[in-house]
Amino acid sequence: MIFPALGPDEIEWLSRQLRSRESPSVIEFGVGTGRVLVPFAERLADEGVEASLIGVDASREMLDRLAERGSPAITPRLGNMCHYRDGSQYDLALCVCGSLAILPDPQAQQDALRTFSEHLRPGGLLVTETHGLPWVRGLGENGGSVFLRYPGVRRGMVVFSELEGERWDCKQIWIDDEDIRVLPERALLIAEDRLLDMAEAVGLRRVGSFDGLGGKPYRESSMTMATVFEKSA
Repeated sequence: MIFPALGPDEIEWLSRQLRSRESPSVIEFGVGTGRVLVPFAERLADEGVEASLIGVDASREMLDRLAERGSPAITPRLGNMCHYRDGSQYDLALCVCGSLAILPDPQAQQDALRTFSEHLRPGGLLVTETHGLPWVRGLGENGGSVFLRYPGVRRGMVVFSELEGERWDCKQIWIDDEDIRVLPERALLIAEDRLLDMAEAVGLRRVGSFDGLGGKPYRESSMTMATVFEKSA
């Protein structure tokens, strides 16, 4: 699903997840073109924080587009989140924008959580953002479709949804004035209890769940669930 640009409240909330401002280290898995990491890096630079930021993605094309954005603070690295290892540990790890859901099966999702945990210092935090399974179920109850309005003029997306268990097939019609695109997507959604079980298995404890990256409490009507985990000491 296409996610809109981060708002100021979302950048502020992410910034608060860094417990130290002394040369913090951040790694994002599924960085894509930098929707999250680029404005986050800019926010830290504005605050005078000298952070080390790593962006990992399995797509060379996405990393090339990230490089085109010209953020010198971010080091792009090619890698699959299920198997990536760089021998380092970080203060904060991110896997947002529903990236976990694009993995093909529960084992791949468990492998990814293990990767995230192994790249965190003891006491470090992980932020995941997954589609809200109750929200997706609600689409079926409302005929399987919804229109999502985006900031700007004549911008939005129509979503046609089919859900079987946690398997989600959807067709998205993206409208940006006269630019109209059809984007099919298949995802393996993650029920809240399964996410917590997978995290616990790799030494991660939930700190809180939120309505997306804005910091408001998670509700069943939330379109996405951002969950903060802490790595055990």
